[in-house]
Amino acid sequence: MTMPQPHPLVRILLLPSLVALLSACGSDDVDSSGLSSFPGAESSVDGSASVDPDATSSLPSSAADATSSTLSSSAEPFPLPERPWSIREQGPFNIGFRSILGVTFVPRGSDTERTIALRVWYPTTAVDGLGVRYAHPPNSDRGFLRRRNPALFLNAPLAREADERMPLLVFSHGNSGIAEQNYSLTEYFASHGWVVVAPDHTDNTFFDNVGAINLGSGFVRPQDISATLDHVLDELPAEDPLYQRIDPEAIVVAGHSFGGFTSLAVTGAAFAVDELVAVCEDPAQRSRFCDLVDDEATLDVFREGFLDERVRVSIPMTPGGHDAFRGGESAIRTPTLVMTGARDATLPNASEGDPIWDSMRGAQHIRLDFAEAGHFTFSNMCDLFGPVVENDGCEDDFMDVEEAYFVINTFSMAFARFHLLGDDSERALLDGEDLLHPDIVYSRRDGER
Repeated sequence: MTMPQPHPLVRILLLPSLVALLSACGSDDVDSSGLSSFPGAESSVDGSASVDPDATSSLPSSAADATSSTLSSSAEPFPLPERPWSIREQGPFNIGFRSILGVTFVPRGSDTERTIALRVWYPTTAVDGLGVRYAHPPNSDRGFLRRRNPALFLNAPLAREADERMPLLVFSHGNSGIAEQNYSLTEYFASHGWVVVAPDHTDNTFFDNVGAINLGSGFVRPQDISATLDHVLDELPAEDPLYQRIDPEAIVVAGHSFGGFTSLAVTGAAFAVDELVAVCEDPAQRSRFCDLVDDEATLDVFREGFLDERVRVSIPMTPGGHDAFRGGESAIRTPTLVMTGARDATLPNASEGDPIWDSMRGAQHIRLDFAEAGHFTFSNMCDLFGPVVENDGCEDDFMDVEEAYFVINTFSMAFARFHLLGDDSERALLDGEDLLHPDIVYSRRDGER
């Protein structure tokens, strides 16, 4: 979920019920009682009657394992409203969900093959189907937390009405997080006709670390994003419905916490390698980011950086990593929407959000600082793992999360559409004249567009 500082998940509360869930997550009868509560139905939904969760507490084995199967290329259409669609509400499409397993590549600076799994959301016009389980152990089809969204279906067919070439959002989860951890954002984008892909960062997921901080994964995380783009743009088989359906000129990367760091790295933030190496040689000054430079074999890769020019827009939420960049954020030219929380106790503004923002240069960048938001306000982790994450945005005295999700989603879409499509219909948002909530502080670099 997150990165350094006194980290809520370092002190994670592993409840006996969660331990039992984790040990049994491969079985069909695993339930999410006590961990998550979602309105609506889990399985087939006709829009009029809810489904008894006790009667559908497990997907059939064949269905639960079907997430990687090839999707149908068509769906029964339902009427869509005329465009343009308001971005201030959920889009008109229902949402399909699938997994792509076994994506392999050899990272730069390594001679070892790496394997990641991808979780994919996309527009569908299906109106019923199998419900979706989130929280998949790495490279597994079997999720164990039920997502009872009546518009979300497993392996649903791709909507015929989707654009011939759809824009792409790639999402990077936080330290010890899961690919599905920001489902409010990923489902929202898919409902507006986007494809959304989120890799599980192998060796840095909830199932790998259980709250520990693995900063060493900062070496492979940006490369996971590039490998994800390689796969969905160039390596899908011709029979896959998403084959050549993604617009290579319309790609956004977003991330939460360590995923925010990943977003900064993949859009060109320069690492202060030599300065960091010098600091790390002195035991009294060792930085928490010394894990990144302790392996000499990777230093040249960090010096080269991880810029992927296919990414056209970046949305880092509560990012960290300034101690590794040390001003190298000024190299970012990709339009960047930085979101921070003034009450973030995990990656406080004083040590992360403020210096990251102060280092950035270019009027294409915008910052939104949420006065009453904590670290987890910018994710759905409180919903997914409420009893096992400590308070940093999950309690009632923080900003209402639904209000936060509305601001995050709407601004993200407005920012992305402006820079990708030249859509300035939400110019009032982008100019800071309409902030959607009274507790948002708006900043723009250099004071000009």
